[in-house]
Amino acid sequence: MRVPTDKVIIALFGPTCSGKTSISKALARKLDVPVRHCGEVLKAKAAELGKNVCDLTDDKHRAVDAETREVIAGASTSLVVEGRFLSFVLADDVQVALIEIYCSDLIRAARLASRMGGKEDSIAALRLRDAEDTVLRSRLFQGKTRSGAFRVDTTERTIEECVEQIVTQLGR
Repeated sequence: MRVPTDKVIIALFGPTCSGKTSISKALARKLDVPVRHCGEVLKAKAAELGKNVCDLTDDKHRAVDAETREVIAGASTSLVVEGRFLSFVLADDVQVALIEIYCSDLIRAARLASRMGGKEDSIAALRLRDAEDTVLRSRLFQGKTRSGAFRVDTTERTIEECVEQIVTQLGR
């Protein structure tokens, strides 16, 4: 399926293990558009510096956010972009379709356990990641908010069902 000629920027955001990456890949494939994974960009920046992502300075995070806004502003075609904090990063960009991806904490914990190979308490690990995200978000985005996102619950739905909901909601 090809997106009509009018450009649309689709930004998926939500917590760790909610399904953002899987859905963004499938959505980009379905719409035949490029995708930007902000988390992967951060991981690459951290790797260049020989650091873990959680050890990056706020300035490094802000630089990736600025780069994301530049990619969107310069996009000549439709684009899918995903990241945990895009509702804040793109709070001032009303031309972006914001989509919140979420699911139950039990499902998120099971997905995290799968990623970690079942080596540690996934509920505790998930709570720790969420707490770290809350601290980082409050430091980077004090007072920034944007409403108007529609929500996609991935708890009991397949990736394909979630993609279809998004495509239908956007009228694509």
